[in-house]
Amino acid sequence: MIWFKLYSEGKAVLAIADADLMGKNFEEGDLVLSIGSFYKGELVDETEIQTLLDGVNVINAVGKESTKILVKNGLAVEDAIKSVAGIPHLQVFVLND
Repeated sequence: MIWFKLYSEGKAVLAIADADLMGKNFEEGDLVLSIGSFYKGELVDETEIQTLLDGVNVINAVGKESTKILVKNGLAVEDAIKSVAGIPHLQVFVLND
């Protein structure tokens, strides 16, 4: 399961995070990754996330499951995934015509 929150003021921003990461913080050197209210909206499965991908301008994804969905749907490549303390993180900017 994946948490998602959709922000639609101006450009549409989709924030998704693996369910097991909610409420946790990860640190690596100067980097801090906090999984909290920015991502916590509704808890859904992969199929529902896929329906939300059309029409968004920015996607923030945290966790193995969430980043895998973006790669699987051709919105990113594996090499673009960064990690903080072993937790995958991906930010995608979608260019809409």
